[in-house]
Amino acid sequence: MVEDIDSWDYFLSFIPQQEQIGEEEKQELLRNWGHLRKVFGEDWFKKEENRIHPLRFIFHNHAPWCLRTISELGIGIESLKKKENFGEILKRIITMNTYEGFEGAYHEFWVGYDLFKLGVPFEYLKQHKKQKTSDIIVNVGERKIFLEVTKKNNPDDPLNSYQNSQKISWFLWSKGALADDFVFYFTILKPLSTPRAEQILHICEEMLEKAKKSGFEEHHMSNVIDMYITKKENSDKVPKEKRIMQWKTPDFNELNRIKGTIKEKAAQLETGNPAILIIFDAHLWIQYSTDPLYSNLEEDLREYVNQYTNLSAVVIEIEMTSGHEEPFIKEDERYIVVKGCDKDLLRSKNKIIILNEFADYPLSSEEKELLKKM
Repeated sequence: MVEDIDSWDYFLSFIPQQEQIGEEEKQELLRNWGHLRKVFGEDWFKKEENRIHPLRFIFHNHAPWCLRTISELGIGIESLKKKENFGEILKRIITMNTYEGFEGAYHEFWVGYDLFKLGVPFEYLKQHKKQKTSDIIVNVGERKIFLEVTKKNNPDDPLNSYQNSQKISWFLWSKGALADDFVFYFTILKPLSTPRAEQILHICEEMLEKAKKSGFEEHHMSNVIDMYITKKENSDKVPKEKRIMQWKTPDFNELNRIKGTIKEKAAQLETGNPAILIIFDAHLWIQYSTDPLYSNLEEDLREYVNQYTNLSAVVIEIEMTSGHEEPFIKEDERYIVVKGCDKDLLRSKNKIIILNEFADYPLSSEEKELLKKM
C-alpha cells in the first residue's frame, strides 16, 4: 500500500483493488487518470488550497462510480485540451476550491464534452471582463447557435444544511457500492448543522462495523434522523416508509431564483442567432418531486420564458444522484422532458427543454434533437 496519502500513486492504487470493475476497464481507468495527473500536476494533492477542492471528495471515495467519474474527467480534458479558449475553463477546474467557482467551469466542460462525443462542431468563446458573452457556439447545419451555461448556486440559507446532508448521503452511497450485501436507509428530519453532520458520520461508521457482525443496525435521534444499515436479507426489518434516503433543507423559492437567472442571462445573450440558456439546478427536483413529468415546472415558467424573445429555449438540467431512472422522453410543441441516468456515473440525465413560442429564432427539428441527446 502506498504510504503517501497525498499522492497520485495512493489514489491510483485503489483501481486495481476494485473487484466490481473488469480488468480491461481498469486499464482504461488508469490511462484516463494518467491524463488528469499530467494536467493537474504531481503536487496537486499536497497544495493546501486543494484540501477543500470539490473534487477531493470524489478522489477519496473509491466506489466504482467515483473512479469512473474521475476517469471521464480525464479523457474529457484530453479530448478537449486543444480547443481554443478551453485553457481558461481547465484552469478554473484545477484551481477553484469553492463549489460555486468550480461547478460553473465543470458544467461548461460537460456541455462541451457532450457535444464532442456527439460529433457536433463547437467552440468555446473567449470571455471578456467588461462584457459577458455566451459560453459556447455550436454549428448545426447552416446555423450558429449560442449557448449560455450556468449552474444555479446553492441559496445562502440552505447551503450548509444541503452540503451536510450530502456528506451523509455520499458516505452511505460509497459504502453501499463497496459492500454489495448491505443496504442503507436514512431520513433526515430537519436541516443539519456541520457539527451535527460530523457526529452522524461518526455514528454511521460505528453502525457499519456493528452491522458487519449483527447483520442489522438502526439508530434514531429524536426529530433529527432515522438510520438503518442492514444486510439485504434483513431489509424487511426496516419499515416500508423508511426504505428511502431523503433529507430536509430550509424552505426557499427555487422557482423565483430560476426566473432571476433567466432574466439576467437573457440580457447577456447575443441577438441575431438562435440562443439557448442551459441551467443546472440541484434543488428543483425537491420542489417538483411529485410531478414525474415536470409539467408543472413548464407551466410555471412558460410565459416567463416567452417574454425573452432572444431566447430560443431554456434547458433546465435537474441534477441529482441516480442510478435507477428508466429512459423516457415526452414532448409537445411547448416543451420536451428527457429522463434517464448514467448508471456507471450515478449521474441523472433529467431535463426539461422549454421552447419559446415567440422566439426570434425558433429551433429546428434537428436542433431540438441535439438538445435531447446532450
